[in-house]
Amino acid sequence: MPTEGISVASDSVATDTPKRPRRRRGSINADDILDAAFSLAAETSLDSLTMPSLAAHLKVGVTSIYWYFRSKEYLLDAMTDRALERYSIGIPFISAASWDRSLREHARTMRRLFREDPVLCDLVIMRTTTYGASSNQVVMERFEAVLTTLIEVGFRPKDALDIYFSLAMHTRGLAMLERRQDMDREAGIQTPEMVDRDKLPTLTKLMKQGHTIGFVEEDTFEYGLDCFIEHAQKTLQKTQQAAITRRERRKK
Repeated sequence: MPTEGISVASDSVATDTPKRPRRRRGSINADDILDAAFSLAAETSLDSLTMPSLAAHLKVGVTSIYWYFRSKEYLLDAMTDRALERYSIGIPFISAASWDRSLREHARTMRRLFREDPVLCDLVIMRTTTYGASSNQVVMERFEAVLTTLIEVGFRPKDALDIYFSLAMHTRGLAMLERRQDMDREAGIQTPEMVDRDKLPTLTKLMKQGHTIGFVEEDTFEYGLDCFIEHAQKTLQKTQQAAITRRERRKK
């Protein structure tokens, strides 16, 4: 009968089209979504992370994602909060007893974390320079702890602020440039060759010695770090000497 033929065809279509297995309703939470978002962003990139791709990665409907995060921006804000918590835990505190050595290690660890975790770098540095209230509180508490230690060492508050802020910007700025270099390399973007090597003898000689022009090198970071630490040491010596001079004048 015709109706039987239609029924068979319908059954055939239903049988030949496999349904994507999904998690049962209520089996996912915000932490699961964040875990998956970090994993997917590490596999691809933060820019290519979308709500549909995240839902597919988790094997859930996209509405399950929107139930917890109303948009990608809300998701990125939550990822930034978590990234900053990880970042703050990973950065060593500065010791007053060996402030210059621990400040150096502090900066090196900061740069290493950004270099080893591109998603962290993209969220904390590349995405924005301002954070939400929760994230900003984490950053400011860390900032406060560093300044308190440097003041305890003997730095004036303004000097402590200038020294640490400048050192942090040096470290984060180079991490940003290194991340951009990696992204360009992954995209197949090559740095153009020098136009006329005959007119650039100094640069040409340095390049033949193995130096890369226009790229951040390990020596670039360490040279800047040395300059900041040396300047901080001299600043502290001047402050301490000025305090000694004031005390001697009072005695007279």
